Amino acid sequence: MGNGPTNGLELLLSHERPIALSKQEEIAAAYLKAHRDELRVLAEFPGVEALNLGLAYRLPLNATGSALGPPSKLMFHALDTGVSLKYYVTLEGRQVDPRSKINRLPKDSLYNLEHWEGTPLWRAVEKAVAGLVRDGLLIEDTLHEFIVERICNAVKRRKKAITSQLDC
Repeated sequence: MGNGPTNGLELLLSHERPIALSKQEEIAAAYLKAHRDELRVLAEFPGVEALNLGLAYRLPLNATGSALGPPSKLMFHALDTGVSLKYYVTLEGRQVDPRSKINRLPKDSLYNLEHWEGTPLWRAVEKAVAGLVRDGLLIEDTLHEFIVERICNAVKRRKKAITSQLDC
């Protein structure tokens, strides 16, 4: 939803998953307060166009609506440091099969499933990638089979180095 590619810094504020919105707001306010001076300097750095803080809210699937707005403490620290707040809302429990939307390949790709599909390596990589997607740790924006094929090819190219690491 931006106007093109962006660069940025992402900070993990907690290992909890998911984090309640109120806890995210508390963590964010404390972070902004603790790093006020550094964030102000960063905002003035050449090439920096914006400092954005994104918070995620999981809306229950049966909800009929929601109104979001930052608590005053978080808003104060955001304004004080020049940070723009963004709220991202997802529906709790909504399952979307990413492969139903993804049917494209990267430009100029050589796509050949004949070599690896059905092999033990393919099954292991496919299972690992599917698990990452299921757990929300990987978002596929390329055809699933293409990703698995590329990883299989990378493993083959680095076979000696991989097996030597496994022997340790």
